[in-house]
Amino acid sequence: MPVLITTKQLPERCRDCFAFSGKLRYGCTLGAGQGSEPAVVYRGRHADCPLQAFPETHGPLIDKEKLVVDLDQSCKRNTHRSEEAKKLHRQEHWHLLQIIMRQPVIVGRKDEEVEP
Repeated sequence: MPVLITTKQLPERCRDCFAFSGKLRYGCTLGAGQGSEPAVVYRGRHADCPLQAFPETHGPLIDKEKLVVDLDQSCKRNTHRSEEAKKLHRQEHWHLLQIIMRQPVIVGRKDEEVEP
């Protein structure tokens, strides 16, 4: 899972990282680069480094799951009178929910996996 640390700059190489430790065989307290050659820490970051850069610009950071719950509740409070209008209302909600759920996660909660 990626790690977001807002108080530090993303290091260019392992040796410059706050998580680097000379006491560990592979140097990383986050567990990246296990069994790597020592020279790797001087050249760059391990390919499996969990640190990611936070985007310079991004949209509003919202709770996507709460939005989905609210939209679902709105759909259940469907006040249309005709069955055809109710059906169209449900379909519109379904399509909107699908669009929302496909959006990338910029910052995840601690208890969830975040896709790169």
